[in-house]
Amino acid sequence: MQGNIKTVANPYEPIKPNSVLVLDANLETKAYLENLKLAFLMRGYKAAYPRETLPAKVYPDYQVDVDAKTESQIIQSQEPIYGNVNTGGWVQDCRKEKGATRCISRPETRWDVVGYRPVNEQVDNYTLTMNWFPLKSGQTKASAKQESVLQVTAQTTQKGCDPNRIYAFLIQQAVNRFTPERNSASNFKVEMPEGYSCR
Repeated sequence: MQGNIKTVANPYEPIKPNSVLVLDANLETKAYLENLKLAFLMRGYKAAYPRETLPAKVYPDYQVDVDAKTESQIIQSQEPIYGNVNTGGWVQDCRKEKGATRCISRPETRWDVVGYRPVNEQVDNYTLTMNWFPLKSGQTKASAKQESVLQVTAQTTQKGCDPNRIYAFLIQQAVNRFTPERNSASNFKVEMPEGYSCR
């Protein structure tokens, strides 16, 4: 599976290492917060809590707002058309008839691509976005007008996949690959385990 990841960072407010995070999302995206929490802990962050589980008297360093979107689009691709193609050689078929041998030559052919036809297919574009907001001491929620200091966007395009599996994959890639200290953009390609299916 492949995709891309983009990080936009504020160089004047670098993300502090070993931070405590509170994770927030709209209703459609809340299902992915546990995956995100585990990914942050694996990367080495001190703690990460979905907002609903934030303990009393724990004051996070950052609020990370997560959004997951799926957009479908129709793309046109070329589908091969197969048929018999002359190889340039000849094949002889010989038979004995009434004491004489009779031979017939015919062109040698193979089954191969003889052309292409345009086909329309639907693909889904999956986008996961994380916006980081710094929290002051004693603060547990970012204000509505506050600007983020880091934005991470991970994307992939797939056909016929379960969104839950795709977003779990994107969360893992986004958390493992983002660069908190600088702007960056890169493509990634991951070899999936044998027998893996996104369905």
